[in-house]
Amino acid sequence: AQGTIEQFLFAADKAIEQYPALVLDEHTSERVKHGNAFRVEEEPDATTGQSLARVYDDKGEFVAIAEWNAEQRAWQPIKVFL
Repeated sequence: AQGTIEQFLFAADKAIEQYPALVLDEHTSERVKHGNAFRVEEEPDATTGQSLARVYDDKGEFVAIAEWNAEQRAWQPIKVFL
């Protein structure tokens, strides 16, 4: 079985594609890369219990996993990918 390694690799966000995606503008995504909390219009649906989201920059690059902080009503990056 010969082939390239790319045949067996998956994108980092593939395993969490069941979580909603948040696409941020350039300024906000730079803040996220430094671990700063952020706000967007999308808030988690209380009925689903989902409190995690995939975070993408304005170019479509996966930059972080964020968790909803209900007390602060903001998303907090919990894992940032540079």
